[in-house]
Amino acid sequence: MSGKHIKNKHSDFHAKSFFRVKVYGIFLLIFLVSGCTEDTHTQSPNILKPLWVPCVTDGFNHPEEKDGYIGGMVSYKGYLYIGKDGCSFGIPDVPVKMYRIRHGTPCTEWEPVVGDGAAMPEGFGNRNFTQYNGVIVFKDALYVIVEVNIWRTYNGIDFELLVGSGGIYPSGFGIGAFFINEPQIFKDMLYVYTNGFTEANTIWRTSDGNTWTPVVGGGASTPAGFGEGVDVGKICAFNDHLYLIADTSPFNQVFRTEDGVIWEKICDDMDPYANIWRQPIVFKNYIYIPTRFYGGWKLGQMYRSSDGMTWESICPPGCPMQYYINELTVWEDYLYIGTDDDDRGCKIFRSTDGNSWELMAEKGFYDSYVADRNYVISSMAVFDGQLFAGTGSWDGYPCQVWRSNFPASSVHLSLTGWKPVVVTTLVLIVSMLIWKFKSMFMN
Repeated sequence: MSGKHIKNKHSDFHAKSFFRVKVYGIFLLIFLVSGCTEDTHTQSPNILKPLWVPCVTDGFNHPEEKDGYIGGMVSYKGYLYIGKDGCSFGIPDVPVKMYRIRHGTPCTEWEPVVGDGAAMPEGFGNRNFTQYNGVIVFKDALYVIVEVNIWRTYNGIDFELLVGSGGIYPSGFGIGAFFINEPQIFKDMLYVYTNGFTEANTIWRTSDGNTWTPVVGGGASTPAGFGEGVDVGKICAFNDHLYLIADTSPFNQVFRTEDGVIWEKICDDMDPYANIWRQPIVFKNYIYIPTRFYGGWKLGQMYRSSDGMTWESICPPGCPMQYYINELTVWEDYLYIGTDDDDRGCKIFRSTDGNSWELMAEKGFYDSYVADRNYVISSMAVFDGQLFAGTGSWDGYPCQVWRSNFPASSVHLSLTGWKPVVVTTLVLIVSMLIWKFKSMFMN
């Protein structure tokens, strides 16, 4: 057999192999095109995306309770707890309630733990309590902040009052405190802060939930707070420091402490006339801080820092922003932000680096936005390997809860119908093609 004949034989073999691979590739392309256009969920009204599924659309069986929003989410001992506020923009409506869902159960099966027949009545027994200000897990207990009260539970059902009338601290954290706000854990201690009159802007901490010590305010090392006209905006633990972002005029200020007692000012010119009204978050060695402007004359921004000293302004696509950043959370390799947009409905974006952003949800999760329905993402949490998002509505619409329907590691998802199942199936088919290709050359 001549060498030329052997070469031609191999050429025929390669041609046939290449033809087979092209055929498999065509079938793969047909599969992907058909799979990427199918909507796997149907509901009336039609859901925009198979990326999200509705869990609660009627305010937890209370469609009559309008103008409310989801006030907090937290995963605790195999359950996801969701606090439902009874007010919108501080307008009293109905007392707070709380529900939970067990690990592994459908996201439509909720059990009441506050109100709706639970052992703890709505509003934690006070019909004037309409707003959650924080939920956090600290040392095997779930802490719940409602208005000016702090409650604790070890089983999610039986609550004990720590701060407030009838509790361990019956007088609360000082006269004139309007709210006890979002807690933070720093160096094995739980910190909370209050807002109110100037003398009521305080920070307290505890190591066990039973004994609380003031670290800013009356009786503390910083008794006068941080100066005239300085309100505590938010606090966040980052890089061995506890940061405090203060609402001031005309600029926001940033303070930090290593021990919770001695504070230093590190920035006094952040975003003039902005309010740091949402919780900062730490993501990939940066601290991110969202801001908001009241009055509608200027929209929000987001700042970040890698060292707490130098800050840069960033924002999602389309800057200047056409929406407010309202909620931030981290799910594996992504930073997720939820927005507040009365005109277009809430949106969800995500980013792996804080620079480029991918739109994951829009128009309040529906095909088209109906004014005031799901205008804001008010809370987010990761549970059972998925991202849960709570919304706020008003003017006749109840709050809702939605759950993601894609793996955390999925990349370049599309709002027009990319099905999560395609990711897994694609890997399988590509693996089969590689195996087939190798086997043709080996035989």
